[in-house]
Amino acid sequence: MLRGIDRYRAEFRPSAWAAEPAYVMISGTVAVAGSEPEARRLLVPEAWSMAHLPHARHRSRRCRRPGARRGRWT
Repeated sequence: MLRGIDRYRAEFRPSAWAAEPAYVMISGTVAVAGSEPEARRLLVPEAWSMAHLPHARHRSRRCRRPGARRGRWT
């Protein structure tokens, strides 16, 4: 993970959103349960929903840089 963050910072290109990489946010899926098998059982529906979510649904949630033309993802 740290190598990925270092690469992100090294290859960062200034944009209308930020002149430099100020911070990095990392997220993950976490399940809290009484045992590992129970935690895995809780995570199965989440894994299936992410695996089968149509790519088109993700597009509407992506951020665009200011002034970007419609249809060009940033």
